[in-house]
Amino acid sequence: MPPLLTIGIATRNGASRLPALLETLPPQVGGDGSAAVVVCDDGSTDGTPRTLAAWGRGHPGFPLTAIRQEPAGPGPARNRILDAVPTGHVWFVDDDDELPPGAVARVMRTLREARPRVLGFRYRTEPLPEWPPVAESRPEAYSAREALPFWDVHTWSAAYSAEFLRKAAIRFPALPIAEDAAFAFQAVCAAGEVLFLDEPLYRYAVRPGSLCGADSAGVRLQAFSSVSDLLDSLAAAHPALRAALLYRRHLLWVSLGAALRSIRRASGNSRAVRDGLRAVRERLAFFRASSSPLHLVPVDPFLPRFEHPLAESAWDAAVRWTSPHNP
Repeated sequence: MPPLLTIGIATRNGASRLPALLETLPPQVGGDGSAAVVVCDDGSTDGTPRTLAAWGRGHPGFPLTAIRQEPAGPGPARNRILDAVPTGHVWFVDDDDELPPGAVARVMRTLREARPRVLGFRYRTEPLPEWPPVAESRPEAYSAREALPFWDVHTWSAAYSAEFLRKAAIRFPALPIAEDAAFAFQAVCAAGEVLFLDEPLYRYAVRPGSLCGADSAGVRLQAFSSVSDLLDSLAAAHPALRAALLYRRHLLWVSLGAALRSIRRASGNSRAVRDGLRAVRERLAFFRASSSPLHLVPVDPFLPRFEHPLAESAWDAAVRWTSPHNP
């Protein structure tokens, strides 16, 4: 019987990170074939293939499949994982993150009962000395219109039906960053709804310096611009979701501004940083001029429960970022 859930891990030069994640999986992934793990090595040069082979030898019978490809980036690596998962659901996990005890079993119980196109849940960023027991909250269904503005949509905070993704032709774009957001936005729009577990089932490791590389400002601007264009296209294709998608577009540019400011503090006010901040101000000024604040986000009871980390009013954000007093 094919696995009900596949945990997909895309990695590059993850030899020092992967073992810690992999060691959390045997207690959660049983030997009955209902769950499996697929790792795609994106052309590592640090011995990652040897690390995976050694770990597999030390865990005979564990359902681990390792794929290797020439360096192509995180999006193509995750697409290789999708190609290896014909049925069931896939949960994409970063190679330095953490699955708390009981998270896999909790997801699988819900999938056995409901088989949704998208099963979402919350995540943490702060490390915990000990995770509390996984709760047994009742999963609730939310429309895409309800979920998009305030659920922090990522690949790691959801399990996606492989059959649905294939039928909808949803793939990861070849972006150096933010490819996960582009994928997740497309999936939620196409699915029409999200079945949500109001529990943290994942810890995302905030990587020190990940926003502060001296050469990352231009890359980040290019990638975020691509996702912004995608959100515009999705808004045109899904009129009922237009307000929610434009709100996420606003938040995208606000978060880009915050990232560029972090880069400026760490690495100086380079030309790429200045160009990026100017682009942020210009985009938000355009949004401010072309959008009514009353139409940005539908008033919805979903808001108090699932606030995006940057969920201030998109209108207020545009005003703040386009103020002549904004440095």
